[in-house]
Amino acid sequence: MDRWLPAAGTVIWSLAEAAAELGGTAAATGFGGTVTALLGPRTRANRVPVVPGGSSSTGCAEAMSAVTAGADLTTAFGARVLVVLTDGGLPSHEAAAIDERVRYLRRHGVQVVWALTGDRERASVIPEDTTVVDHVTPNAFAGLVSDAIATALERTHRSRAVV
Repeated sequence: MDRWLPAAGTVIWSLAEAAAELGGTAAATGFGGTVTALLGPRTRANRVPVVPGGSSSTGCAEAMSAVTAGADLTTAFGARVLVVLTDGGLPSHEAAAIDERVRYLRRHGVQVVWALTGDRERASVIPEDTTVVDHVTPNAFAGLVSDAIATALERTHRSRAVV
C-alpha cells in the first residue's frame, strides 16, 4: 500500500467534498497495525489528510467499526456506503471479524465496496455480499469506485422496490 499513501489522502478529500456537496457526510479511518482516524464525520475536509504508513495489514475490522460508529452508518438514513481500500493482503485470521462486520453493515442497509489495488484472485480476504472492484490504481480510483458505488446503490434501490 506504500505507493497508495500519497494518493489516498487526495481520494479521502475528494470523497468528503463530493458527499458534502450532496448534503451528506464522509469519514475516513486508516489501518496498518493501528487504527487511525483520518477524517471525522460531518467535518469539512479543508485540507488533504495525510495517511500514515503502517507496519502491517491488521486492523481492518476495527477500522470498519470505528468509521461505522463515527459516521452513524447503521442508524442514519439515506444512501450509506462504506468503501474499503486494501491491497488484499489482509491476515486470514481476521477474515471472520471482517465478514461479521460486513454482515452487520448489510443488515443495516449499508452497501460495502471492497476496492482492491491488486487482483481479486490474489486477495486473502474478500467478504461476501460486497461490491468488489480490483486493479484499482490512484489514477483510476475515482472512476472505478464511483461506478461500484452507483452499482451498490442501484442494487439497494431495486431490492427496496420489490414488494
